Amino acid sequence: MNKKVVRNKLGNIDFKKSDIYFQWTRWDYVIIIAAAYTFLCITGLFVFLLRGDNIDSPWIQFFIHQTFVFSLITLTWFVTRIAYVFKGIKERWSDEFE
Repeated sequence: MNKKVVRNKLGNIDFKKSDIYFQWTRWDYVIIIAAAYTFLCITGLFVFLLRGDNIDSPWIQFFIHQTFVFSLITLTWFVTRIAYVFKGIKERWSDEFE
């Protein structure tokens, strides 16, 4: 991935020459799978809570931890990816926004 990212003299990403942020990568597939896993963990947590289990149940603790970690990872990646795409659009086509 670093071979496709072009940097300027200061070490910042040059979005006018880098196309990587506008392409679908294998990490986007990984994040979709992580989001699906998060949804399954939320569903499992909901099922065990409807059964009447409490916080002492190992399944409830497992689903709470998995849901927290994977939702945090997925949200962070999504926000970062969207921010880079918007920043690239702003720098690449800045004349259209003025």
